[in-house]
Amino acid sequence: MSCVIALTVFSATMAMAQSTTQPASATVPLGPNGKPLTPAEIRLREKQAKWIEEQRRYKAEMAELQRRAQVEQAEKERKKKEKEEAKAREKQEREAAKLAKQQKETEKAVTPVTEPKPATPARTPVSAPAATGPVSAASPFSTISSSNEAEEKRLAKEKKEAEELARKQAKEAERERERQQKEADRIARQQAKEAERTKAAQTKQLDEQQRRQASEAGQTNAARQKAAQATAEQQRQQTLEAERLKAEQAKQTRLAEEKTRRQAEEAERTRNKEAKKVTEAPKPDATAEAAATVPESIQSSSVKAEFLPRGHLFAPITLDPLEAQTYLSVLPVFVIDGNRYDGAYVPFSFGFGKPFYRWPTKKGRAAEVGLDIASFTQFEVYRDENDVQRRQIVNNDYKVSIFYNLRSGRNSWRFRGYHLSSHLGDDYLIRNQINYRTPNPVNYELLDVTYSRDVQKLDGMRYYVNVGYGLRKPEERRKISAQAGFYYRKPNPASGAVKFVRPVAGIDLKMWQQNDFRPGIHFAAGIELGKSTNNSLSFLIESYTGFRPYSQYESQQIQWVGLGVYLNPF
Repeated sequence: MSCVIALTVFSATMAMAQSTTQPASATVPLGPNGKPLTPAEIRLREKQAKWIEEQRRYKAEMAELQRRAQVEQAEKERKKKEKEEAKAREKQEREAAKLAKQQKETEKAVTPVTEPKPATPARTPVSAPAATGPVSAASPFSTISSSNEAEEKRLAKEKKEAEELARKQAKEAERERERQQKEADRIARQQAKEAERTKAAQTKQLDEQQRRQASEAGQTNAARQKAAQATAEQQRQQTLEAERLKAEQAKQTRLAEEKTRRQAEEAERTRNKEAKKVTEAPKPDATAEAAATVPESIQSSSVKAEFLPRGHLFAPITLDPLEAQTYLSVLPVFVIDGNRYDGAYVPFSFGFGKPFYRWPTKKGRAAEVGLDIASFTQFEVYRDENDVQRRQIVNNDYKVSIFYNLRSGRNSWRFRGYHLSSHLGDDYLIRNQINYRTPNPVNYELLDVTYSRDVQKLDGMRYYVNVGYGLRKPEERRKISAQAGFYYRKPNPASGAVKFVRPVAGIDLKMWQQNDFRPGIHFAAGIELGKSTNNSLSFLIESYTGFRPYSQYESQQIQWVGLGVYLNPF
């Protein structure tokens, strides 16, 4: 048996040596995603295969040793049982021989001795002896009979005792055999349990190493993705810097032209000051009057063709969570599917919308085209099991769109097409041990149109409606979206003096067919600071209830309450 085991181990060792010394293939192995593996991933895969082979060989050796131990134990039990049975047979044979010997002696003692009869003389009459009286002495045959009966009783008693002893010994041998069988069963069960525990420990160790290796591989992929994102972010920052420089140059040019125009207008007013009368002053154009009620918008009646103009013909929707703008919110109350988050949720967005070119279409109307981009990031702040505060990224959404804006008096339209993609953060993936692909419906393109009107009877009030149509396949994302809301900004007084602090409030309602048209309602109220609303800073107390507006987990039902700071840099 030991020779067979040695040959088996030697064959397995030679097979492993041949498999490790084979020359590498000329082709690079491919990973699960079809891409060639890096040298580090190839070494990791070889290390895993080697470790698995060692575990398999170790399990085979342990199983063989266990089998040999069981065979040896069974052989010992069998020899021990044979010895005990031989001793019992010898003892029974000695008892039987002793009983046979005693019976022979008894039979020899009981059998009477037959003496020869004397010859009787012929024709000689024998006279009967005279009676001399009764015989007083006992007969010798009666004495022998009594002794034989006593001997038979003694032999029967001894035979009965011998049979009883044999039965006791047989019972004792049976009990001993049962005890040995139970002991053997107990040892076998104990060895089986020990083998099961060893197998479970080895399986657990193997699973732990596989999870650790998968986590290391996931971290490597995450590091590569993070490096790519950093490179893209650097390129984007460079693009933004170039655009900022261009905008600064255009601003300087506009300031010079504006200064020249103001000087000319001042001279004209000085010459005609005495000639003009207040009653003869021209009434303001209806379009200009309507645009003046919304400081974010440009008066379409005074528009001229211009590259990189200031302001917007269609004012941004401040309370839309996916509007291209810059804001930071701190949400101490954040509830996910009815469970309050034990920490704080911090959404942050960096984005802007900028018209590239604006031109008048006809009297009282103007149009512009432009681009808006934004990055929506969500952080979580919590304390871990060691009571250490953690600040980690949950998710990043990226949006880029091209828009065409049109304004006529108090009415404005925005025609837009945009792409939005959502990406879970590395910190969130590591914390939740996500090392596999997850379904992501928040990766789509959409065309939408939005109509907005400034209410004439309520100066400073604006309402809007929107409808959108997705371009992805229905099995990837359902098509329809809708939006509506209003926003109020207290207008400047009739004197024309610009207030630095203005109260604002509004509500936004958004629905997606993807979420069965369950509305997401965003409400906010607060103050707006700044002489101009184009570059104003708003502090808002806000609340939200409905579907999750960010990340691939948009089907979750959430509520939040917190403080937000909003800025529109352009």
